[in-house]
Amino acid sequence: MTLINRLYRINKPLNRYEILLRHFVNVGDKVDITYIKDAKPILIKEDKEYPEWVFTLTDKLPTRVELIKKMDEEGVNELTKYENRRLRRLLTVKEIKDFNHSTLPDED
Repeated sequence: MTLINRLYRINKPLNRYEILLRHFVNVGDKVDITYIKDAKPILIKEDKEYPEWVFTLTDKLPTRVELIKKMDEEGVNELTKYENRRLRRLLTVKEIKDFNHSTLPDED
């Protein structure tokens, strides 16, 4: 199974583009992306040739509630650097939304 096929292995219905991509992309196929002038064409490789983190790109990210629950159960120090950063970002977004909602004029 190629990288593209593994990246699209998710628990949701596939759209038409994803179905086409799964059936028509094979190892050795050329990817028509040219971001460097006069560069060699990019080819699809075997899965073992990609680093492991590539296959985590489609993993579901934890929600604010899940991160708060983990922090309460396991402690603040058990959150990874990325989980901590994500939690702070999600809390900031929530505060901004709450503030914006509270400052809306009342409709009579």
